[in-house]
Amino acid sequence: MHVAFTRAGERLLLSGVVALKDAWPQARSSGPPLNWIGANLEGSLLGRIGADNAAERGKSQPALQTSDTKPTLRGIGSAIVVVWWRFFDWLAVVPWKTLLLVSVLGLILAAMLKDHGWFLLFIVVSVIIKVG
Repeated sequence: MHVAFTRAGERLLLSGVVALKDAWPQARSSGPPLNWIGANLEGSLLGRIGADNAAERGKSQPALQTSDTKPTLRGIGSAIVVVWWRFFDWLAVVPWKTLLLVSVLGLILAAMLKDHGWFLLFIVVSVIIKVG
């Protein structure tokens, strides 16, 4: 838990379930970590959670809300670009022997997974980029 809190770069998402009746459960040294975290959250957040729970007790589950997919797709696109350039940079400095070893190990893994197509494409693209 400590490592996750101290290493989070921009965002840290935690999930858990706590039965909120009127207040957050008291933090105990032998209690679940979620109780320790919740005891230190801002009061306004806990108040909002409690109010939402109180308002929802008598109602049926609301319909799922659709989220905006553009930011998600942009994030995925950005991640693909980062992975591509990191691969390209690695390929520029890796020796041929290392590339050959990675290719052989990858082919063994692909054979165990019975999916050669994607890895053969990886090898062809790697050689084309490395030669070019």
